[in-house]
Amino acid sequence: RVDALLFQTPKYLPVYAAGNDRRGVIVNNSYVLVNPTKGGADLLYGEAVAKNPVVVAAIEGIADYASASDVVMSEFSNWGPTDDFRIKQDISAKGVAVKSLSNSSTSGILVESGTSMAAPAVSGVFTLWQQYYNQLWPTRNFMRAATLKALMAATADEAGSYKNRGSNNVIISPEGPDHRFGWGLINAKKGAEVLGAAKQNKAVVSELVLNNGEEYTYQITIPELNDAPLIAAISWTDKEHSIMSG
Repeated sequence: RVDALLFQTPKYLPVYAAGNDRRGVIVNNSYVLVNPTKGGADLLYGEAVAKNPVVVAAIEGIADYASASDVVMSEFSNWGPTDDFRIKQDISAKGVAVKSLSNSSTSGILVESGTSMAAPAVSGVFTLWQQYYNQLWPTRNFMRAATLKALMAATADEAGSYKNRGSNNVIISPEGPDHRFGWGLINAKKGAEVLGAAKQNKAVVSELVLNNGEEYTYQITIPELNDAPLIAAISWTDKEHSIMSG
């Protein structure tokens, strides 16, 4: 139902918390693992398995990002993939020891952990990107949800490391998305820089319609002295599909 709604509203992009069940659920005052034979995977449920929303994982805080191994997964954040093996969650953000508002008083604050603390950070980044996009191109209004997701994926920082099976050696995750961090750590600054570069014709942010049987070709010239890799992302809002369980 969520995917059906979003297909009809292409500029609406919900952001969902992945959930906090990986360390287990409390039964008789102790934690009991969920899906204990799956190594923490396959824990997403409800709206978090839909195709079109953005689902957020919670990570530890990072003082200064230098490499993928700096991004450390929280002990509780749920992992995908979905039952049909799609990558979920989509992105990660700080969700451990986050300072936030409290309802204890008009000036109350608290420090909490959870994917519900990480998801608002991603929502805030999306809002800032939309505001900046509207400032750069006032006549275009705002980006489609699919455009926001493409910008998120293309500018995310690589995240995570894992232990090689049968060994204690820590291996940096290969580049690309995975079922724990999604496309990586959201990078608000880099996304804004891409929008600014697009305004100067140094990057491309396009919203197109491609009908069945049509082709779209875009020629890109890369300066010879530019060592930066070419990064491209294509995103769309998909139709709903039948529900799988298992």
